[in-house]
Amino acid sequence: IPTSTNSAPVGASASAEARTVAGETALQSTNAGRTPAASIAHAVAAAQGIACIDTRKAQAPRVKFHVDIGFVRHIVRLADGTLYAASDSQGVVRIDGTAWRPMQYPALRGRLIKRLAAGRPGELLVGTNAGLVVIALASGQALHTLRLQDTSTDVTALACSANEIWVGFGRALATFGLESPNIQPVTHYALGSRINDIMVDAHNNAWVATDTAGLCL
Repeated sequence: IPTSTNSAPVGASASAEARTVAGETALQSTNAGRTPAASIAHAVAAAQGIACIDTRKAQAPRVKFHVDIGFVRHIVRLADGTLYAASDSQGVVRIDGTAWRPMQYPALRGRLIKRLAAGRPGELLVGTNAGLVVIALASGQALHTLRLQDTSTDVTALACSANEIWVGFGRALATFGLESPNIQPVTHYALGSRINDIMVDAHNNAWVATDTAGLCL
């Protein structure tokens, strides 16, 4: 049962256009349900919120619950199974499987939340229209705000490996090092097309999806 006055239970029945996925894409309808965060199989960000889908059983995939938090641009799952969503209307939203709660991070007030990623242990990376903000989950305080000089501050793509943060600032691709407490820029590249997504594979290769320049490695 949610205990915070800013929380709301999950489980409203609805359907919506699938947007982005932490797992696999599949979204038809929703059913009310409550489940621990670690048991959420797949989460789909949609035009009208998030649906969590159970695909682990032999029968057809089943939507376990739906969270109506408005248009969701991106979602990320942390190591403990907790989901964080980038909602246009609610900002950063935390979903633990039984309730959702907008996170009132002071450093993010007035900013549009575009992308999310898991950073170092205890840190959430939040890409906004005014740079990348590193949030300490325990305190909710901003540890760093990362931008590039003389380029866009709009974060259009975001990924994190063990040693680096990869950020798309429009048509600029930047990396920031994580080997010291103070996150420092390592390098940046100018691309001929807007960066839409970044994925870092098991070999630490960064795959960059662009608007018109294809897939870059």
